[in-house]
Amino acid sequence: QTKAFLHGRTEAARSATSEAAAFLKSWTKPGLEPSKKLDALRKALAAHSSMTKEAAQGYGVDRHLFALCELFKQENPGAPVPKIFQDLAYRILGTNTLSTSNCGNPSLRFFGFGPVTPQGFGIGYIIKEDAMHFMITSKHRQSRRFATCL
Repeated sequence: QTKAFLHGRTEAARSATSEAAAFLKSWTKPGLEPSKKLDALRKALAAHSSMTKEAAQGYGVDRHLFALCELFKQENPGAPVPKIFQDLAYRILGTNTLSTSNCGNPSLRFFGFGPVTPQGFGIGYIIKEDAMHFMITSKHRQSRRFATCL
């Protein structure tokens, strides 16, 4: 949540970066030196941290585009939405199979977060001093099986 804004707001921080892809490729590469894998992890974390900070400062696009689309629909009932909102790339951007949220209050025992699409998973998690607590939810999927795989 971007608390710097009046009444707060949420924004998506996308974890699918080229640095994350490079890290995953390095992690599964047989014979690659552990130091190189660690370096790839550090680069992925730095990219993710940077993107998260930008989203918290209001530089994300997800909620902005969503609001523009919803305002258009409200002001123009029954009219076709502008082409950008009909584009395949926009539809893919709005289809999140995995959506996660961290609760920053370690005194809570549990924190839930629902899926944002019918075929997706929601993962709410709390980072504690010596543990992490997860709650995995879904509407039509196998949450327990997914948790076991993790």
